[in-house]
Amino acid sequence: MRQYAALLKYCLILAAFLTLPQEIRSDPPTASSYVFPIRTDQLHRLTWTREHWDGGNGVDIYFEHGTDLQDPDFQAFMNSEVLAVSDGRVRRFDNERGGKSVLLEAESGYRFYYAHLSEVLVESGSRVQSGEPVGVIGNTGRWTRYIEPHLHFEISSPSSPTGIFNSDVHAATWLYDTFGLGPEPVRTREHPPSAPRGSPIRVETRVLETFAEARRRSPDTAALQLEVRSERPVPVYAPLIGEIRIHRSPFFGMRVQITNRPLDETVVISGFQDITIRPWQIVYRGDIIGYAAREVNIMYFRDGVLTDPHEFF
Repeated sequence: MRQYAALLKYCLILAAFLTLPQEIRSDPPTASSYVFPIRTDQLHRLTWTREHWDGGNGVDIYFEHGTDLQDPDFQAFMNSEVLAVSDGRVRRFDNERGGKSVLLEAESGYRFYYAHLSEVLVESGSRVQSGEPVGVIGNTGRWTRYIEPHLHFEISSPSSPTGIFNSDVHAATWLYDTFGLGPEPVRTREHPPSAPRGSPIRVETRVLETFAEARRRSPDTAALQLEVRSERPVPVYAPLIGEIRIHRSPFFGMRVQITNRPLDETVVISGFQDITIRPWQIVYRGDIIGYAAREVNIMYFRDGVLTDPHEFF
């Protein structure tokens, strides 16, 4: 009987231990010798696509679409540490397009590139261990400074030529194979060639700043700035057929990018009070994409070159 009593006591103690609340950890997920490149306890809310917008092998890791800029979790993400995915040596890799950047040369021979950082936390040439912070998420770089903070992440294999960084590893596939984390499902649909035509705003407007004036002030981000002459929010219409991307900018607020891939024509509109379309949706000329109030900014890229939007009005 004493043996049964002792066994019963042990089982009760074990059951009590197992029902205790467990500590919630925010450590990054690991797989073999690798660590996920961002420290976060909101991993399920991060998103990226299988194919990068410029056709390269890198990924842009964002916070989930549709989240308000003031959301506490989004605010925390914008200050998240970027982590060394493996042991190795780091060096600064700053450049015009990537802004503040770090290159991690892992002991395995792979190289990992982190771009658009707001801050670099390591000395160039120093050694780091897997999981050690190397920087902070940001949006530095020529174009990126006007869109939401995110991490641009690329990988180079040991077989790449030395002396240069060649992104020859498909980063979205690597993230899936290493951590079991899949990209956002995107099914890009074919769409016909379409150049922009007509103003996105069909009520009276006043020009606050012309493209030429804006270009003298800021050559890389010049936009046509309009004041909407209405007391109520007005519809914003798509001026061309194209694929939608939505950005949340601390500077511009919500921005909608419409790209016609067959002609490489892109219109970027900001100043929305409400957006009525979804990322990666195909819209047609004349579709309502949202509602704007007060001021609207319009940028126009033709073959990748910033151009005066008044050309298609």
